[in-house]
Amino acid sequence: MKLNHLGISVTDVKAACAFLEKYFGLRPVGKPSDRMGHLQDDDGLILSLFRGPPITDPETTHIGFMQENDEQVNAIHRRLTEDGFDPPAPERSHGWTFVVVAPGGFAIEVVS
Repeated sequence: MKLNHLGISVTDVKAACAFLEKYFGLRPVGKPSDRMGHLQDDDGLILSLFRGPPITDPETTHIGFMQENDEQVNAIHRRLTEDGFDPPAPERSHGWTFVVVAPGGFAIEVVS
């Protein structure tokens, strides 16, 4: 069985879609509206974003992007920081990882 899609609540659909396209390479499926947007990854998973209340615990309710190595984690962290985001520095946990709260109020874990 293969997971086909996942829907999450975000406070700003268009900003969240743009962030996920720019930093994580997701591709739009149709054009996002203020109410909903859909993005697809390289394996065909659809991430559906719906305008709604902010996630109250972004560190436990999050999406994750696995990287092949620590340098890829560092590169994403560096790019986010250069663009004005303020994610905590990567640290060794269950892998080399950090969490960033994305536009739209949801958390993304980047881990190798």
